[in-house]
Amino acid sequence: VKGGDGTATRTIRLLSSILSFAVDRGLIASNPALGVKLAPTGQRHRFLSPHEMNRLGKALDQPAKTPTAGAASIIIRLLILTGARRGEIEALRWSEVDFEFGMLRLATSKTGAKVIPLAKVAIDLLAEQRRWAPRQAAWVFPGERGEGHFDGLTKQWYRIRKAAGLIDVRVHDLRHTFAS
Repeated sequence: VKGGDGTATRTIRLLSSILSFAVDRGLIASNPALGVKLAPTGQRHRFLSPHEMNRLGKALDQPAKTPTAGAASIIIRLLILTGARRGEIEALRWSEVDFEFGMLRLATSKTGAKVIPLAKVAIDLLAEQRRWAPRQAAWVFPGERGEGHFDGLTKQWYRIRKAAGLIDVRVHDLRHTFAS
């Protein structure tokens, strides 16, 4: 068996949900998974220090060697500047960018529709991206192949964080840093 405490906790929660559904349908009288003690959550709250942000900025300033590296650099900058989730920026559509009022108007997100205000530097990044994008493009960051959106951040993030000497930093930590 592989996975550890996190996998066990997710499995118990899934089983409990299935059993609750069975209770709601009248298939069983009670949910035997209720009350099972779960391992403490290992939530990590990592924030980048000003020194680390400086190192990350220098790594992002290095010229992009490929279109994927260039898109990843802009996406990472937008994550830092907006506090948005990775998927919200990767799957951002031009129809969701409101240049007039300086905000992103996301139709869907993990928590439903939401508005993200943009700092001038974020608006400038998006305006520069728009300048190079084909006018008919739906995605701010289109995928290299097919009709979808950009999906190459993981590999580029490992390269960028290594260049910045930030081996223990996750993409999600940029959201925590923005919030702090």
